Amino acid sequence: MFCFDCARTPRRYERGFALYEYASVHDSIHMFKNRGRPEYADYYALVMAEVLGDKIKAMGADAIVPIPLHSSKLRKRGYNQAALLARRLGELCKIPVREDVLLRVQKTTVQKHLSHTERQNNMKKAFHIGKNDVKLNNIILIDDVYTTGNTIDAAAEVLLRAGVKKVFFITLAIGHGR
Repeated sequence: MFCFDCARTPRRYERGFALYEYASVHDSIHMFKNRGRPEYADYYALVMAEVLGDKIKAMGADAIVPIPLHSSKLRKRGYNQAALLARRLGELCKIPVREDVLLRVQKTTVQKHLSHTERQNNMKKAFHIGKNDVKLNNIILIDDVYTTGNTIDAAAEVLLRAGVKKVFFITLAIGHGR
């Protein structure tokens, strides 16, 4: 089911699921992303596999692809939280993880302070295909937080243009919409 905001906007991905509602795990996600707690990925992925495992398997994914960080943000943070989640979830669900398929080529503004329209514009041209020989039919994108869906949608658009047939997503948390 989509939140109100998402239901009124056509999307490029098939569907997706989140483990938590964002407000309930805000502090924990902040520690995971911004306070140097990469080990949180192990717990989160374990719970994702337990709670969403059947849904993940039903997607029939050829690969899990984490939403990439721009190289400057990766240097600053030291790790990509989505990649950590993807690697561990891939191990648990026995789905290959491909970090070479999608690249973030544009440094974008932090989304949480932007309006819906600003978020859409912020993500335009943010991603490129890392390999031109993408031969994957179904991909699951992994990210930490789904707010307006613009990041997932922008990544899905690039993947679909490269020949991927279906794009799904799994996130740690989702906003509640309006």
